[in-house]
Amino acid sequence: MKKLLLALCIFTFLTLAISADLLIEPSRIIVEIEPGGKTSGAISIINTGKKPLDLKAVLYDWDLEETSELIELEAGLKEDSLDNLIKFNPREFTILPGKSQVVRYTIQAPDDSLEHKGIVFFEQTITPPKGSMIGATVKNKIGTIFYVSTPLIEMDITFEDISLSSENGNHFLKVVADNTGKGHIRLIISYLLQTKEGKTLKEETLPDQVLLVGKKLNSSFPIIGDLAPGNYRLIVNLSYSGYTQRNQGVLEFSIP
Repeated sequence: MKKLLLALCIFTFLTLAISADLLIEPSRIIVEIEPGGKTSGAISIINTGKKPLDLKAVLYDWDLEETSELIELEAGLKEDSLDNLIKFNPREFTILPGKSQVVRYTIQAPDDSLEHKGIVFFEQTITPPKGSMIGATVKNKIGTIFYVSTPLIEMDITFEDISLSSENGNHFLKVVADNTGKGHIRLIISYLLQTKEGKTLKEETLPDQVLLVGKKLNSSFPIIGDLAPGNYRLIVNLSYSGYTQRNQGVLEFSIP
């Protein structure tokens, strides 16, 4: 058991050390292409370390687990895959220390009414030295996420619940929503906590909530604790990254 733990520690430190040597820009690309059209762009990868790095561009499908953790899949397995729609040049290259590499991409518009997505990882395969307790090669990755759509896709979100709840003197904003459209939505939630007379006690914009197609958001966000007895209102603003549409609602509540 001690040997296994040591091997895992070595693997972790090796991966972290190499990851720190790579930077990528941009980390997310969202494009809309007219049907039948193409678009091109570039990604920049920078070697901030002291050794040359041999990298290869590899496309994957991806999804999000309920914990919002990204999981990668072999390209072409999902209906919304970018497989056969995107090309990279160069696909394999070496970056010298302190230098950068520009990788250009070309994307063909999808021929359906669904947003397509993928992630391209620039991978370095590391073979452990002989006698190492790491028995397999290590693939270190740094990547860029792509969302690709046409103007034909429908965007839709359905809110099942927007409410307040309390537990042990702490107050939470609960939001339950479904992405019932054909493209991902970045939901931006902000709020103003005020007294009934209009005095602002707190103002906050929460981190973006990403809802993929067919996915549900069911989260409670802490608002404030230890409110004095009285009447209050929470003004909730909902907006959507890339769109001008906004929604606003007011939740009134009392602390006895």
